[in-house]
Amino acid sequence: MLMALLLAPWSATGKPPVVRIIAPQPDAQVASGEKVQVQVLLQAAPAGASLQILADGKGIGLLDKGPYSVWWDTTGLEPGPHQLQANLFQADGSQISSNPVRVVVKAAQTGSVLQEGQPVILLTEQFMKSGETQTGSTIRFRVDRDVLLPDGRVLVAAGAQASGEVIKSEPHGLFGQAGELNFAIRSLQAVDGTSVPLRALKNAEGDSIMAPVIVGAVLITPLVLLFNGPNVEIPANTAFTAFVDKTTPVSKPQASRLDANALKIPRTVSVLSPKEGARIEKSDKVLLSVQIEPADDNAYVRIYLDDQVIKIQKGSAQRIEWNADNTKEGSHRLEAEVTYTSGQIVRSPAIQFTLE
Repeated sequence: MLMALLLAPWSATGKPPVVRIIAPQPDAQVASGEKVQVQVLLQAAPAGASLQILADGKGIGLLDKGPYSVWWDTTGLEPGPHQLQANLFQADGSQISSNPVRVVVKAAQTGSVLQEGQPVILLTEQFMKSGETQTGSTIRFRVDRDVLLPDGRVLVAAGAQASGEVIKSEPHGLFGQAGELNFAIRSLQAVDGTSVPLRALKNAEGDSIMAPVIVGAVLITPLVLLFNGPNVEIPANTAFTAFVDKTTPVSKPQASRLDANALKIPRTVSVLSPKEGARIEKSDKVLLSVQIEPADDNAYVRIYLDDQVIKIQKGSAQRIEWNADNTKEGSHRLEAEVTYTSGQIVRSPAIQFTLE
């Protein structure tokens, strides 16, 4: 992520306006998918002027006051040179353009890298209760299963430590005031010791829905979760999904632990119930049924609702009763993921259903 410090107020001195891109630097190299901060130095601009910032001729921001910066998302851009420019539009209709700045977008790394948005299942390591778990205290988690590269090498090992912090902890009060437990997700450790930042949403802008792992779970920011209720209690070994907050290289992945012969066996995972397009009443107890072929009684099955793990069970016979009372109405996505004894991980196609 490229950044630069800018302190340049608008002024009206009678001098010709100056418009200049000061970040990123000419010929800067960025990875595809990286968010780049584009900053403009603007001096002696007359009242009523506006500034447009463009990438490859397309507007990515329109500003009428400082700070004069926007974030440029390079996701989906072709590798190679791209051009940034800024245009100052004055009240009299005239236009002043900045120097063009060439930026080279490199193909995204797909090697030993934890990509932004990569899901990681975490298990709490201690019991937490609103009012008793102290504000400011550190929360410890462990990683539930290996995070792998496509070739089976391990980037984050099962059992790796992750951390968070309690932001607020208050017991329930008089007149039905709910208890509150609010904590932030911080980071975990990759196999080479690299600290990997985490967040609570798959998408940093908030496009993913945070499923309630505990009664009353609410997303405050992409980093912070709040739980409320008469008395909030989160048992040890409670599972939820966090996401990598920033693409992070891992210098020395561990060797693959997958059984090469077992990988040759075709495996399928399917969600049988609810059916695609089903409409379900919130008051109903929902039967989740998953089919695993071939059967593996030592496999671990994880059920995901809108990217959040809501159930972890062992064995091939998977008929799970789910109480949907605390999930908001609307469209939802359900998936099942199986970790076989061989180490192979297979995910089902997603099914969509509506909660009414």
